[in-house]
Amino acid sequence: MIENSKIFGDETGKSVEGTSTFEIVCINIRDKFRDPSICEVAYKDTIKVKSVHFLGAKDWLRLPSEELATAFDNPLIIRHPQGHTVPRLDEESTEKLRAWATEIIQCNNRILEKEEIKVDEEKKQERPDKIDNQEQTTVLA
Repeated sequence: MIENSKIFGDETGKSVEGTSTFEIVCINIRDKFRDPSICEVAYKDTIKVKSVHFLGAKDWLRLPSEELATAFDNPLIIRHPQGHTVPRLDEESTEKLRAWATEIIQCNNRILEKEEIKVDEEKKQERPDKIDNQEQTTVLA
């Protein structure tokens, strides 16, 4: 089991030099850190990642979970009548989650397209004669 503090790096909550960035992370956390030295780092700024929070009306951790959701920028909050569980979703919640996931996929696709264009431009700058000749040959053929 990964301890909450490991999410941010070392046991103090500070990020570790040379760590990779994550494209997607799935974490089940019930509430915020309580140690003031970790809170200074972890909640200094709003957490700017896409997040979804399932909040059950009968969940004994509902209040801490709601508090955790406030640490995120624009969290998707799905409320349900059950307890501490990931619920079966009704149509409305399913659609919200589908739209949330679609937005992430579309955003990632735009980033990939920009990266591909950037790589193509770099290749053209590295070898403009070969690329121009290939394009002319293709057009003439």
